Amino acid sequence: LYGHQCRNVLWPARFVLAQVYQAEVQYLSNVKLGNGSYTANLDSLLQPSVCTIENACNTTALRLASQHFDITLNATEGATTGSCARYAVGEWQPANWTGGPCFEAFVTYTIQNQYNLTETRRITATMNEARLLTYPDVGQSWNTEEASWLCLDTVNFLVEKAFI
Repeated sequence: LYGHQCRNVLWPARFVLAQVYQAEVQYLSNVKLGNGSYTANLDSLLQPSVCTIENACNTTALRLASQHFDITLNATEGATTGSCARYAVGEWQPANWTGGPCFEAFVTYTIQNQYNLTETRRITATMNEARLLTYPDVGQSWNTEEASWLCLDTVNFLVEKAFI
């Protein structure tokens, strides 16, 4: 493993959060759905009219991720004003650098070392309406032997959600 190409274990979080961001912006800008507000309901974002390939959101991928990772949305339903960037909505709301509502999305998952099943790492990353991405330093490095297990091809994803 030492010295091989290492695929970053944060990429799944970055991918999921990018999907959520695109869906939230589409939801907010749709006068029949958000009408200027974000949603804290993931099912609302998974509607075919919201999350589409045309707006860089893949409903199938996001739905699959939501079955394995914990995806949490923080938004005030119905809020159309706030301290964040304001997107244009229909004819009634022009875009502005401030004055719009805010949202934050979180994705959490646990990875496990394929070669030492007792070794795990919990990953939580966030993204907000300004597309600010925050994620932990996982200690991943391509040139150290002890961190090489943190590559995507050497980890298992542990299921975050229990299905009853």
